[in-house]
Amino acid sequence: MLRPCLFQLAAGAALRLVVPAPPAAAQTSPADSVRVLADLGLTEAAFDYAATAARARPSDPGALAGLAIGAMAAEEWDVAAGAADSLLARAPDVSAHQLLIGQAYLSHARAHPSLGAIGRVKKGRAAVERAIALDPDNLEARTTLMQFLLQAPGIAGGSLEGARRQAEEIEARDP
Repeated sequence: MLRPCLFQLAAGAALRLVVPAPPAAAQTSPADSVRVLADLGLTEAAFDYAATAARARPSDPGALAGLAIGAMAAEEWDVAAGAADSLLARAPDVSAHQLLIGQAYLSHARAHPSLGAIGRVKKGRAAVERAIALDPDNLEARTTLMQFLLQAPGIAGGSLEGARRQAEEIEARDP
């Protein structure tokens, strides 16, 4: 009982140390805070924080994005995909949101390979491609697509030529 409480205190202290208090006009998004916790290796704390934020603000895109990120960090693939779907329903034309849903579905498919995973792969790839269509300079989306194309077998949509094209686009945009 004492250990989880100490862990939460330590995670909260780490977050305050790493994420400085924002100026009065700016506010840190729950997604940004979750990324910081996950990057520190505090995946459970990231997921718990994200779940709390999403429960408190269920229609806030930042809270939903945070939940998708935290769930992916904690390898809670169904939660990640559900949060990403909710986020997409609220803001379908945001490249970063499309990327999140793509990452959630592609990660879910990789973690649970089966015949059912093919549908998640298709949905994930389409979302990443939509992220690129919405923002051609979204290098994270291009990198995600390139990695998918390199790693997936041809029958699942992998393509060395497609990966090469993405690498060229990344190089052209970020020399």
